[in-house]
Amino acid sequence: MVEASMPNATDSGNDLIRTILEAFRLTEEDKRGCSFAFSSRSAPSGWRAYTFEAPLSIYLVEAPGANLTQIKALANGIGKDYFVLLASMDRHAVLVLRRYKKDDNAPFAVVLRKEEDFERVISTVRKYDFLSEELTAHSSLISVVDSLKAGAERYFTNRGLFSNHFLKERLSGCLSERGRSPAKEATALLGEFEGELPADPGKVVKILDSLGYSVEILTAPGYPEYMLRSHGRQLDVCCVVAGAESLDIKTGENVAPSYQAVAALRRCRWVVLTNGRLWRLYSGRVSSPSTNYFEVDIDGIIDQADPRLLYFVSLFASSSFALRDNFTDLDLIFDGSISHAQDVENDLARAIAYMFLSREDFKEIALAT
Repeated sequence: MVEASMPNATDSGNDLIRTILEAFRLTEEDKRGCSFAFSSRSAPSGWRAYTFEAPLSIYLVEAPGANLTQIKALANGIGKDYFVLLASMDRHAVLVLRRYKKDDNAPFAVVLRKEEDFERVISTVRKYDFLSEELTAHSSLISVVDSLKAGAERYFTNRGLFSNHFLKERLSGCLSERGRSPAKEATALLGEFEGELPADPGKVVKILDSLGYSVEILTAPGYPEYMLRSHGRQLDVCCVVAGAESLDIKTGENVAPSYQAVAALRRCRWVVLTNGRLWRLYSGRVSSPSTNYFEVDIDGIIDQADPRLLYFVSLFASSSFALRDNFTDLDLIFDGSISHAQDVENDLARAIAYMFLSREDFKEIALAT
């Protein structure tokens, strides 16, 4: 559930509702009135409900004077495994998402208090397709909920491949020690495209070239796949380019792009998967490569200071895969993430151990130190 504070003015509140609907590629003009029969819980007489023509059940509820408990109750009364419920509550908007997953089937609840938190959810939702057909809509809803639960950041989606703390706090310093400047790399890359990074699968090879790669297409079934080189040296990475809206859905005769990318890990330690807009990084170093990945959405990048661009060049440039001093930059980022996680685990273990120490134990520790 997503709660976002809304300005006092009615027009501003309506604008926010429209923004949320637009993230699902809907408009208020698409709505049609309906009863509250979709939920087993009753609604106050002043509430109004609407639905949309879509393969996924999407409800819009005008709930003046409502509180979160009432909206939760209404959502809990919906018997469908997949649904979206958007409720306007005077100065708030509440978004309830539910997708089917064994042992984790409850409506998803996240409260957003700050504007940047609200924008993060919108940027996540707008990546996916909820309108083309039922399977894609369900897959999109699963991805949105899982992304939000996994702690997807505003500027990237990290599904357990790296440590979020390392990416936010230590990445820049790590690359600086290796002689790199992501800010300069970002400026140079954006300059190659006259100030706007293209999010088109037809431009992927050009972007790879600007990132410092030379490419060699492989003759294999499925989506185009390229081996990547830099300065004449073969890198331990390949790139799968899929002209598909979703990276996780099978289209036509092709397998899902993500399936092909994971299969490519049999040949390379790292795999880049992209549809031009989404750039995803897979690694053979994790126990579950199909579910652990890092992703950046480059759509709309026009500013060299856009954090998405900085993360993009930091992890996807050819320099990240170049072997120097027996390590690549990505190896160091990956190992640094593991080290950070172990430090957190050790600190937690020590904290728990101290909770069970007796007074005599503390005295012995004090004497020993």
